[in-house]
Amino acid sequence: MSEFVFRCFGHKNVSASHKSTLEFTVDENLTVKGDCIVGVKATSNLSDIPELMKKQLRKTRSKVSVVVKVNETCEEIIGEGSSNLKLSGKDAMIIRKSDYICSRTLMINANKAANNLSRQLIELMQNPETEMIVTIQVSDTLSENSKHA
Repeated sequence: MSEFVFRCFGHKNVSASHKSTLEFTVDENLTVKGDCIVGVKATSNLSDIPELMKKQLRKTRSKVSVVVKVNETCEEIIGEGSSNLKLSGKDAMIIRKSDYICSRTLMINANKAANNLSRQLIELMQNPETEMIVTIQVSDTLSENSKHA
């Protein structure tokens, strides 16, 4: 299993109301239209992920886990990798409930989007001083006992 950790920060406009995606961005500013963004000023982008992990992410049906932690509040998003992932985006990492892929896609078929995260976590992320720790873990296959919506 590979692991990659980065940080991002809150912003007053974090609403996390998007129903199919969740995004971390390196941008410092966030407009109210960015309803999938849960963290700004990310310390890493997709191109920073080590090549070994990218290779694992590009295995069809590899299991991808993204754990977001703010203080004691923690959530896990589970999804899949794909042989079609480009993993080349330099400005954002996007988690998708669908199987749509672009250069900014980290994983597909996720069990959560921005609107599925706890409101407690989102309220914390509306403060620009709040730091979120994001941990990406990848294993080779999606096990049968970790089915998701």
